[in-house]
Amino acid sequence: MQTAADPLRDTSPSPPRLPTGLEEFLRALGTSLGEHRGYGDRLVSRAKATYADQLRGLVAEQLVHTHEHGRVRPDITLGDVMTTVWAIRGITTSGSAAPHAWQRHLDTQLAGMPSMSRPSERPGVSADELARISGANRDPDTETPSH
Repeated sequence: MQTAADPLRDTSPSPPRLPTGLEEFLRALGTSLGEHRGYGDRLVSRAKATYADQLRGLVAEQLVHTHEHGRVRPDITLGDVMTTVWAIRGITTSGSAAPHAWQRHLDTQLAGMPSMSRPSERPGVSADELARISGANRDPDTETPSH
């Protein structure tokens, strides 16, 4: 409610915030991991390195589009997004005790990414670190040799 003491306060409703492709992906992934508990660990441990690289490439493309449209801070990296994915995967393994906890976590993560929020002073997860982490979670018996 606008008062005489606060004539410049904007009381009009804000326009609805449209989700980005990146946000839609993260929500779809969380939903899938939540509905198929335990599948995330299996998927990660048995995925071929080329598939994981392709998925990271697609997520990176979505991040570029999100940056281009000013929806996230310039310092948000692929490592930040993948860390969010790892967190969602971990939260969904909690079972039925808190089935929607991943949604709350994702909401808070997404709230910290917009372009008007303060950048982090800490370095992001590098491409080499992503590769080491992904490789550490993979079952070598399911890998096919690269040609």
